[in-house]
Amino acid sequence: VYEMVKKNQEEAAQAERFEIELALEKKQQEIFEAEAKAQEGAKTPQLPVRNPEVLQAQLGEPLGRLEAFVKENRSTVAGFLAAMTASDLYLEYKAPAKAAEILETVRTEAAKKNVFYGLIQSQLGLAYSNAGACDKAIEVYDQLLDVSAQKHLFGQTLVRKGACLIELQKYDEAAGVLRTARTEYPESSAAQTAESFERLIKIKKGRGE
Repeated sequence: VYEMVKKNQEEAAQAERFEIELALEKKQQEIFEAEAKAQEGAKTPQLPVRNPEVLQAQLGEPLGRLEAFVKENRSTVAGFLAAMTASDLYLEYKAPAKAAEILETVRTEAAKKNVFYGLIQSQLGLAYSNAGACDKAIEVYDQLLDVSAQKHLFGQTLVRKGACLIELQKYDEAAGVLRTARTEYPESSAAQTAESFERLIKIKKGRGE
């Protein structure tokens, strides 16, 4: 009976999420078309403005509905997906603190072996990093690196942790983390990124930064 009720709740939540995200996507498409039209004939096309004020003006209503949905359905897969959608928008519109806030709503709800646990933690670390809260980002990354079921994310996570350590000017610790990413995941894109960051550390240390 419990499983049947849970399944019905999930199906209802997914249907509601789909309706909200459909309205959000429709609004985004309208914005895209308006921006494209405004660029017609321009000799030097300008990138569209992306900031929290523009986000609120353009997408505030459907985004507000999505946030409310996350809070009401935080323990469902639909809630996890909605939180990821909302956080993606906040990151795109340079509001990383808001991205972190919505992800914190579902952070402890997904089981550690669940794929959504890794996705949420990874996105949360990125949000904190973009918000300038590298200490918090590193805490999140360390929690993720402690879950063997999420090993497929370890290369990327190590690189992001290394980048945060560079930002905190902990160069020796950063170099060790990046070396691990490069040696343990040599065939991944993370290894190439780690190598670039290692060169950056040498430059910064050479300049005495």
